[in-house]
Amino acid sequence: MWTLVKKFSFMFIFYLAAFAVLLLYFIHDVRINDPNPNDMGFVYVLSPYVIWLVIASIWGHEQVENKNRGYHLLAELPVRNISIILAKFFWVFFTTVIITAGLMGVYAFSPLKHAFLGYAREYTLFFGGLTLLFGGGSYLLIFRFGYSLFQKIALVFLVLVLAGPILLHLSVWKNLSSEELIFRLTRLPTTGIVFLCFAVFLILIPCALRLKESHKELSKG
Repeated sequence: MWTLVKKFSFMFIFYLAAFAVLLLYFIHDVRINDPNPNDMGFVYVLSPYVIWLVIASIWGHEQVENKNRGYHLLAELPVRNISIILAKFFWVFFTTVIITAGLMGVYAFSPLKHAFLGYAREYTLFFGGLTLLFGGGSYLLIFRFGYSLFQKIALVFLVLVLAGPILLHLSVWKNLSSEELIFRLTRLPTTGIVFLCFAVFLILIPCALRLKESHKELSKG
């Protein structure tokens, strides 16, 4: 499995590196140019991007696999399907954890007052949990219908994630501030939701395995 983890690492590490650069810039920008301790607008907009970054990583990785006939090559090697599935799900989990932790680190270094940091962390964890669901679900979609359909759905999904928070704030929730929206969401049992998302993520692993084994044409190219 760990050999496959290394093999699949490039695209995920690429997006993590890009994310790290953006975080450093963002920390500098928020602390220097927008030092408002009562403004959580950047938290409201930035936290959902954990979903965008992880799905984009999967998209990029699977695009390379599809172009290089990666599944076809793996089918010719003595590699078990479960090892392939575990390696891919490992990178979804690892990338989600790193990006979620990175965002919470940004908020800790931001000028937000201490009373708001707990809300920012819960809000970010909520989207981290959703990311596990969408990441695991992406592989179910890929193994069931192939990369081509996933690519089309992912493109629409990424645009919605990118623009969604801003559009909702300008339309449906235009009378609510970013702080009020975050406070409302974090009234939910965030910790329980995150654990539930993680449990479903684990359940998706054997589901993905069954789908891959029942669609041999994906491996055969």
